[in-house]
Amino acid sequence: MAAGALAVLAGCGKEDEEPAATPADALLPSLAAERGFGAAVASRRIAARSRERAEQIAAAISAAGGRPHDAPAPVGAGDASELGRAALVAHVAVLPALVGRELRGLGAELVAGAAADVAVLGDELGEQAVDPFPGSIP
Repeated sequence: MAAGALAVLAGCGKEDEEPAATPADALLPSLAAERGFGAAVASRRIAARSRERAEQIAAAISAAGGRPHDAPAPVGAGDASELGRAALVAHVAVLPALVGRELRGLGAELVAGAAADVAVLGDELGEQAVDPFPGSIP
C-alpha cells in the first residue's frame, strides 16, 4: 500500500496537510490578543477580567507543555473596542484546536467573557454592536 493510502487509513489525512497545531501553540495568538485588550481598556472592571482571562490562557499553555512567553506581541494599539473584537475573534478561531473537556470549557469561557466585555465596553462608549460574535460566521 502506498504511504499516502496508509496515512489516510490511519486517520492522519493527506500527506501534504500541515500537522494540526498543538493546543499550546494554538492558544498563543489568543493570549496575545487578550493581553492587548487588557492593556488598552480604561475600565478597571473590564481590564481585570481581561487580565484574568490572559492568566487562564497562560496557565493552559503551560499545562499543555507550551511557553506563554512565546506569545506574539499584541496586534494593533490604542482602540480598546477594536482590540476587544480582535481578542474575541482570536478566541473563536482557537476553538477547533481545543480538545478535551477542560480546554473546551476554557474556550467557551474565553468567548463568553470576551463577548460580554466587548458588549459592556460598547455600551460604555455608546457604540452600536454590528456583530456580537465577530469571527464566528465567515
